[in-house]
Amino acid sequence: YAEASLRLFDRVTVIPGLRIDGFGYLSSGYISVDPRLALRVDLLEKTTAKAYVGIYHQPPQFDEWSKDIGNPELGPERCFQVSMGLEHWFTEHLNVDLQGFYKRMDQLVTPVNPITEGVLYANRGVGRVYGLELMVKHDLSQHFFGWLSYTLMRAERRDAPDEDWRLFDFDQSHILTLVAVFRLGGGWEAGFRFRYATGNPQTPIVGAIYDSDTDAYVPTLGPTNTTRVGDFHQLDLRVDKKFVFDDWMLDIYLELVNAYFHGNPEGVSYNYDYTESELITGLPFLPNLGVRAEF
Repeated sequence: YAEASLRLFDRVTVIPGLRIDGFGYLSSGYISVDPRLALRVDLLEKTTAKAYVGIYHQPPQFDEWSKDIGNPELGPERCFQVSMGLEHWFTEHLNVDLQGFYKRMDQLVTPVNPITEGVLYANRGVGRVYGLELMVKHDLSQHFFGWLSYTLMRAERRDAPDEDWRLFDFDQSHILTLVAVFRLGGGWEAGFRFRYATGNPQTPIVGAIYDSDTDAYVPTLGPTNTTRVGDFHQLDLRVDKKFVFDDWMLDIYLELVNAYFHGNPEGVSYNYDYTESELITGLPFLPNLGVRAEF
């Protein structure tokens, strides 16, 4: 990987880059060449416009590449990404960064019919991701640091040319994070982190058919990823007390993870014939007392 930073006309910074990767598995192998370019333009003393464009490659997962349960002839997945935005410093410590982004993916690994294709996977999928990102950040000052980040996004893919677009399995429309840490003096710090995210997409089960050969019900699936589990939200609290010695430092802290006991949904569980369901939730509350020494 190589990158250069070129300053032009006092206000323009151009950052070209090039990454080259080599991958190999069994009899397959390839080399990917990914050019990238970033541009920064100082519009005003405290305002900067930014733009970025680049190509990325990613190898298949090892199970997809397997000669026994996958396709060892798979090639890499490819992504073209572009983003543009503005950054402004309101004070010495406070800045805001707003960016729009778009990603176009192709050669995505998708399952295929092994009877007609002779393999389990092929590079036939395409995808697109687009949205906005906002970051409001307060750098460390005498008594405080923190940030607010928000992402509005949509991630879709199509596994074959004749199929409709569907959501990626981990598409999240809204992602919000708020972090704040206060220095109280005397080695004491207190802070919190709040997170919110749209629930992951799910494929609904719309019925079931009884299979007498296996004496079990087989679910009937609806359209892929057209419903969602409930939204995720969680508040974490933390208090630190630091003791500073001549050659080392001791930190004693107490964390309260998921402070208001919210049971975040992680999936759906069904009864034997799929007529009833209930949410599977994560740990509702987790206290954590820790000690850390730095020398």
